Amino acid sequence: MGLLLLIISSCLKLILAPILYLVGAITSLFKGGFNQWNLDLAIAKDQYGNALGKYVWNGLLINKNSKHLFGNIDETISSVLGKNKRNGTLTFLGIFVDKILEAIGPNHSEDSIDETENDISGNNADVWVKIIKKWAITTT
Repeated sequence: MGLLLLIISSCLKLILAPILYLVGAITSLFKGGFNQWNLDLAIAKDQYGNALGKYVWNGLLINKNSKHLFGNIDETISSVLGKNKRNGTLTFLGIFVDKILEAIGPNHSEDSIDETENDISGNNADVWVKIIKKWAITTT
């Protein structure tokens, strides 16, 4: 079920994203909020990248002693990097990625830390799986 939903949503994104972005960009330019809207989109993509890259990021960017894992859909990659930087649990590659972000903006990962999000074991992924399964049963 999860794979099917991923395929459908990916196809819809390919078709609709350009149209939705164009309409949103024009609307936000006239109504205001263009920069904030783009920032919101960037954060959403960052959160998606955190969930998508969970296994790769956990294997490459942090060491096995880390208590702050990648994969929480509600947290950005930068937030997880910042928590691990603070705790000294970044790998060499993790430090390198953090340095790249530092070039974009000083203290980027530390300033991006979201203390309201816990490590991956504290997220609500299991709750969402139950909701989706319940929805799938009731709509068939």
